[in-house]
Amino acid sequence: MLPITLSIVFGVGLFVAWGERAKLYGATEGTAIFAVLVMIVLTVRTVVSATKLHQLDQERKEAAAEVRKLSTFPEENLAPVLRLSANGEVLYGNGPAHYLMRAIGWTSGQPAPDILASSAQKAHETSKPNQVEVALPSGKTFLFQIAPIANEGYVNLYGFDITERKQADNERETTLEFLHIVNTSNDTTSLVEASVRFFKEHSRCEAVGLRLKEGDDYPYYEAHGFPEDFTRLENSLCSRNVEGEIVRDVEGYPIMECMCGNVICGRFDPSKSFFSQGGSFWSNNTTKLLATTTDADRQARTRNRCNGEGYESVALIPLSFGDERIGLLQMNDRRIGMFSEETIALWERLAGYLSVALAHSRAEEWLKESQQDLSTAQAVAHIGSWRMDVQQNLLEWSEENHRIFGIPDGTAMTYETFLSSVHPDDREHVDRKWMAALKGEPYDIDHRIIVGDTIKWVRERADLEFDKNGNLIGGFGITQDITDRKRAAEALKQSEAQHITILENLAEGLVVADLEGRLIYWNPASLRMHGYSSAEEGHKKLTELADTFELSEMDGTPIPPDQWPLARALRGEVVRDWEVRVRRTNEDWQRIFNYRATPVKDESGQTLLAEVSVTDITERKKYEQVVRDAEHHKMDFYRSTISAATDGKLIIAERDEIVKLAGTPIASWKLEGPDDVGVVRHGIEEISLEAGMDDTRRGHLAVSVGEATTNAVKNAGRGDTSLHRIGDTFVVVVSDSGAGIPALTLPSMALRPGFSTAGTLGMGYKMMIKFADKVYLATGPEGTTVAIEMTISPLEEPSNMGWMAAFAGGIP
Repeated sequence: MLPITLSIVFGVGLFVAWGERAKLYGATEGTAIFAVLVMIVLTVRTVVSATKLHQLDQERKEAAAEVRKLSTFPEENLAPVLRLSANGEVLYGNGPAHYLMRAIGWTSGQPAPDILASSAQKAHETSKPNQVEVALPSGKTFLFQIAPIANEGYVNLYGFDITERKQADNERETTLEFLHIVNTSNDTTSLVEASVRFFKEHSRCEAVGLRLKEGDDYPYYEAHGFPEDFTRLENSLCSRNVEGEIVRDVEGYPIMECMCGNVICGRFDPSKSFFSQGGSFWSNNTTKLLATTTDADRQARTRNRCNGEGYESVALIPLSFGDERIGLLQMNDRRIGMFSEETIALWERLAGYLSVALAHSRAEEWLKESQQDLSTAQAVAHIGSWRMDVQQNLLEWSEENHRIFGIPDGTAMTYETFLSSVHPDDREHVDRKWMAALKGEPYDIDHRIIVGDTIKWVRERADLEFDKNGNLIGGFGITQDITDRKRAAEALKQSEAQHITILENLAEGLVVADLEGRLIYWNPASLRMHGYSSAEEGHKKLTELADTFELSEMDGTPIPPDQWPLARALRGEVVRDWEVRVRRTNEDWQRIFNYRATPVKDESGQTLLAEVSVTDITERKKYEQVVRDAEHHKMDFYRSTISAATDGKLIIAERDEIVKLAGTPIASWKLEGPDDVGVVRHGIEEISLEAGMDDTRRGHLAVSVGEATTNAVKNAGRGDTSLHRIGDTFVVVVSDSGAGIPALTLPSMALRPGFSTAGTLGMGYKMMIKFADKVYLATGPEGTTVAIEMTISPLEEPSNMGWMAAFAGGIP
């Protein structure tokens, strides 16, 4: 501002000086004014020039500051910046540039990597800029813009991260290629074959398979690269029982196994890293995944056959169309790290296109089949059709439509002909609905017709077409013979009335509750069981019942109200045959009920109600206890009698007692067939010989063991033998899982001379009782266990106290 101020002061002073000087020399007033004007112009020009000089000086300072700022730009730039000489020498590189070059194998002090040096040399030689793409092992891609500085003899390279753009370009090209496959495939088979080849090529996986729904299962429709045994064993996803039948849940849906079943059924947890938001499963290391997760994490127990086959990278992509799961895309590879979130997202998008195409192609195939069967289907379903063309005055009925109305095929049809077939009581209603349809209202009605001497019910529906002025052009309609359905509905109505009668007279109790826990229905039997005299007493909330009743397990453990059968059913659980003690609080009233509870669901799987059936089993439980007590007394009597009759040598015991007191075996053998009997005898003889048992006792022990093991093989086909040593006593335990010896047979087996049980035991037990010091027998429906006791040295005095009695405190 100083130059401008000085210029103004100078101009004013000069203006005054010129005016005074002009007067001094006698100039006229006009001349003086002219001189002043000239001086004003000169002064203005001086001021303008000074202003411009000031602006130029300011711009020079700003430019100098910008140059200083730009001089630090490469170092501050987050993108790679390089300067190379003509021969590829690195003259300058910022931090990102050095990092990038090292990623592709460059070492400091060496020439630039060839991919950059060759492009820089070309730009230098041609003096034309060019560009080059550099792909890093990490998957990133950089584009280098190369600018030659010919006068200086070097080349500048400016890098830009174009990874996302390259990925987008690649995905776009991949998508276009796949859409071409989808649009050019003529049928399901060609579409699936081409798709599997495509995914195998682009995923670089060694094995790709595609499952499509077939009935209740999802077998492989096409699979490339899997071992033959793998696809054979994994072809079915449905859980099956021993008869080979599909296992279903309580709602009748087939139970799907393994991770493929999870994905198809939509069982996934997007919070887990191995599930995508779209419901896909993927893992780059299945061995690590199985080691670090549980079945609960993975939503179900998995077969793990993929990992067993060595596949580390596995991706399972669902194929869905609307709410329908139509199949599954599977990609496997034995290498680790074949997938990323980006590739999985791409495969999911392509799988969406594939799902639509598959649904379309399968629908077309089904449509062709339907068209071929249309005539037959109309006859089977009792559905006729008609078409009307107002402009050509045509009304055509299908063959089935003529048959339904009983009008001969070929008869010229008019509205009046049709109306004459309608039942007189329905004719006015039908005519009114048809006239309304001609004005645009829907036409979908049920009515009766007369065919000869028969009354039928039909459902008619029409779709009419109008022009822009509202004039009728034509239409299409169907006629369905619903006579059987109407009769069935009437029968159902009567059946429902009968059903209510049955419920009211049912001996089994039935209770129904709504979602809020209100008990909305008790049949009479359930009211009686719970001590109610009227339905009004039972119309309470579930929580209110806790003030009246206490429930407990059979062992006395209390059951909290939120675990009662009805509460569990309201949460969607199914309860089967739960025996519960029920007691009225503050009353001397207790019963034992068997509960069965189940949720009542709609077609979408939403719980609507919960129902509980109740059976009073109090008297049955009392009887069962009486039978158990009698059986216990009977067995006590048998034990005492048999022990006394055999001088304490045969003792009836419990299997758990024998196993527990025998302790850890010193040797054991499996009995798979008759040949193993000799092996066991020989083994025990050798061990008893080493222990110092004399020949006579060793022979007696071998005979006893032989009889016991022979019985096990004959009765059960197999068994187990173990040898135990307790002090100076050997104990041989032989057990099997055969039918066991009936309790009533025990006295005869032990006491009657020459008695044989069903011809299979022979004199075996007599021999064991004769030769062994003690024989302990536990038998029942679950099998038989025999323990043979023999001391190594002969007993000096006869004793009724065996090893087991000594440890257990004596067995009567």
